[in-house]
Amino acid sequence: MKFALASKEFIDNDIKSNLRVILSSMKEASKLKCDFILLGESFLQGIECLNWKYKHDEKIGIEYAKSKVIQTITIASKKLNIGIMFGYIEKCNKILYSSYLMINNNGKVIGNYRRISVGWKSRWKINYKTLQYYQEGDVVPEFKIGKMKFRVALCGDLFDYPAKFKRSNLLLWPLYTDNYIESKKGMPQYKYLAKTHAKNVLIINSVNKADKSNGGAYYMKNGRIVAKVLGDKLLIVDLK
Repeated sequence: MKFALASKEFIDNDIKSNLRVILSSMKEASKLKCDFILLGESFLQGIECLNWKYKHDEKIGIEYAKSKVIQTITIASKKLNIGIMFGYIEKCNKILYSSYLMINNNGKVIGNYRRISVGWKSRWKINYKTLQYYQEGDVVPEFKIGKMKFRVALCGDLFDYPAKFKRSNLLLWPLYTDNYIESKKGMPQYKYLAKTHAKNVLIINSVNKADKSNGGAYYMKNGRIVAKVLGDKLLIVDLK
């Protein structure tokens, strides 16, 4: 399975721009004969797309089964013969989640993981009367592509709930950490969690000029970095 890990730039609250990046990145990865392209946490709407006032935020959330934006991506996946996974703010029955959508090369949704840790929320900004509309998932399912099984962790999930993640062969770890992952304090933590939870770990961070984030994509095997890129680039990882 050949993956393209996309360390790409998003712009907060600019779905049109972020969609263009997604589609152009899909074309780039398709030319490289990749099976899937993976983007970071909350990439579609941007990591700071919510203002924690529900009347505003409910318009930001996306119901993937009804969304024209998602339909555009599924059409592209079929045309380009490539699967795609990306983070977004999901709306389901009026509830908002930080989620990770998985679409195969036939344009079919094969998985939708909801972040289980609360770190995506600015809880001190949310009115207690609307707090119920911002929720987390409560399960860590195992997904499957062909014969390849894998799990997904979104950003702080592994830090907050390590016991919920059974050790697996492959873990996908989309996140947004500005540049913390590259720090002397941060990198050992990520290496340790990668080593203790999966043989192969694919980490996808995003570029954000407004936050001075350099992004980055990493392939770790048994807790060691096998390959990485920083900046607006693709990292190609071929897992046999």
